Amino acid sequence: MAASKDGCGVEVASGNGRRLHLGIPEAVFVEDVDSFMKQPGNETADTVLKKLDEQYQKYKFMELNLAQKKRRLKGQIPEIKQTLEILKYMQKKKESTNSLETRFLLADNLYCKASVPPTDKVCLWLGALARGSPAPHTYSEAQGPFNQNH
Repeated sequence: MAASKDGCGVEVASGNGRRLHLGIPEAVFVEDVDSFMKQPGNETADTVLKKLDEQYQKYKFMELNLAQKKRRLKGQIPEIKQTLEILKYMQKKKESTNSLETRFLLADNLYCKASVPPTDKVCLWLGALARGSPAPHTYSEAQGPFNQNH
């Protein structure tokens, strides 16, 4: 199976004459039903309908998964914007000698008071990139991923 990049830079795999976009097989439009029914494996209408129904169910499953992923990612936007604003605020306050008084989220609806001394580095949890613990970054490094996707 060969792989190439489409116009958007997304990897597109092709094999058996069909293009796959993100693992989704290309749907084939049947113009001539008679010639389609004469193809190998299309002996009866029942077998063809069964294959088409299976393919349709796969598309519906993929559609459901993509819709869930879209909802999850859209739900993360407010948190990402808030994180970026906090980074900008902390960068402004790093020259100050006063500690930053804030509340730290421990769990849902459970906060703890915190005093953050002025610093040049911050630690961020970046999902799968964190690998179990946050890595220290400068303010400009920390804002990089947020500004790239903004």
